Amino acid sequence: NKLVPAQTFFKTNPEYFSLVKGKRQPSQLCLSNEAVYKLVVADLKQRMAKNPDAIYWSISPNDDNGYCECDACRATDREQGSPSGSLIKFVNRVANAFPDKLFTTLAYGYTQKAPRSLKPASNVFVFLSDIDAFRDKPLSEEGSAAAFRNGLKAWGELTGNIFIWDYVTQFTNYLAPFPNCSTLQPNIQYLKQHGVKGIFSQGSGDTYSEWAELKSYLLAKLYEDDKADVKKLTSEFFRDYYGKAAPYLQQYFDLLQEKMVASKRKLDIYGNPVNEWKSYLTPELLEQYSNLFDKAEGAVEGNPVMATRVMRARLPLEYTVFQQAKFYGIEKHGIFIKGNAGKWSVKPNLQEKVTQFVANCKKAGVTELSEAGPARTPDEYLAEWNSIFKKGVTPSLALDAKVSLQNPFAEDYPAKGNRTLIDGNPGYLDYSYNWLCFYGVPMIATIDLGKATKISGVRMHFLDDPRHWIFLPENINVELSADGTSYHSVAEFKSAFVSEHYDAAVKEFASKTISQTARYIRVTATNLKSLPEWRYRDGKKPMIACDEIFVQ
Repeated sequence: NKLVPAQTFFKTNPEYFSLVKGKRQPSQLCLSNEAVYKLVVADLKQRMAKNPDAIYWSISPNDDNGYCECDACRATDREQGSPSGSLIKFVNRVANAFPDKLFTTLAYGYTQKAPRSLKPASNVFVFLSDIDAFRDKPLSEEGSAAAFRNGLKAWGELTGNIFIWDYVTQFTNYLAPFPNCSTLQPNIQYLKQHGVKGIFSQGSGDTYSEWAELKSYLLAKLYEDDKADVKKLTSEFFRDYYGKAAPYLQQYFDLLQEKMVASKRKLDIYGNPVNEWKSYLTPELLEQYSNLFDKAEGAVEGNPVMATRVMRARLPLEYTVFQQAKFYGIEKHGIFIKGNAGKWSVKPNLQEKVTQFVANCKKAGVTELSEAGPARTPDEYLAEWNSIFKKGVTPSLALDAKVSLQNPFAEDYPAKGNRTLIDGNPGYLDYSYNWLCFYGVPMIATIDLGKATKISGVRMHFLDDPRHWIFLPENINVELSADGTSYHSVAEFKSAFVSEHYDAAVKEFASKTISQTARYIRVTATNLKSLPEWRYRDGKKPMIACDEIFVQ
């Protein structure tokens, strides 16, 4: 998109772009189009003149799907057994126009699979991504890295110019505890053994993330000497960087790693600290970790430099506590507490703690909490929390009732299982917790209140988040029953189709006043039959997400 911008050319020359399902789309370029080749060469000449010291020039697909299916591109891809065929053919041609320059291209997403026989030119470097691999085990043995290992072997048979695009943080939650340091050395050694010429370790960039200083230090040392003593390097770093706080931070570092390994949970670069509430980030373990930080802070009291460093190191732990508080909601370890009069209120000092956390984030250089998504900046995060405090708790007769589902929820996002719909905790803009998701099937949820109850209304929230293929239901039907057999409808909703957008929003659906007595409430939410054209992706189905069914 930088070399041939869709904003500039798509309206006037749609033929420059991908033919997808019979229609031109600005998702990628048509790499067999002669005009596209000439535009890229012309653009590169201008860039090279302005940047004479640049070593590598990237010619890579956009971070998107939708590769070209025109006759010419498809013929090359079929011959080579992968969409990387038309990519390498195009990149080689451009590289041939600049024989004194070096070029990189991405083997990532739909281009990860190597061509059958088409070799990259001698001045072309293939940047192979290992994005699909979990990080709790080394790349050499992690099951989810099998495709990457196969790709490394296949590309290695075509070229000796291979770079690796590696990932060393949790992009959905930069501050989340992400105990992957034990895999850094074996991964570097494995890649070196397989002839890789360079590694790009993508962390959190300009913003701060968990152990950013330590991970940068270890990576630099291991790139210098992949056989270096990591335990010694780590110990020396803690001693030199954290002073008298080092013993306690080292204990925390080791304990977290130990508990993660023992849990046998997958370490996902797109994970969430909330999802580990039953593994290595339980409330009990968080308290142990917190006690170690208390000791660390006490050890450097009076030393402002060391105290600031310890404060930065503690941010991931505090972030986890706050994120999990949203998950627990009105339960123990949650946001709200019920007083003697039965009235809900925010837990004492919680608002002050959140405000101080945000202030510390700014002081620590945190500019973004995630790569993308809601509440990215510290100020947005504080605004989200203030909104939660202001809204308070919505009462519901369905609280902790029995829920049965006709179709299974999506296993990747389990939240609290069926109980998610009646735990009293609304969802926010992050689909990965507090939302029960249904992938390609309708949500048919039946709530049993346990006895005949006078009902005045039913309301619920659904998430609209097309960026993650989550859409509002096509239809929602609310039914009541006295016996669980005979149901009658009391409310129906139909979502208006919306045009292309990628912003997340929570939509409430509320019935009019009902004033009926029933024991059972059945909510049927129908998923889209297919993905809209503007968000189509092979192998994907639409998903719906419901956070709570409130019964008044």
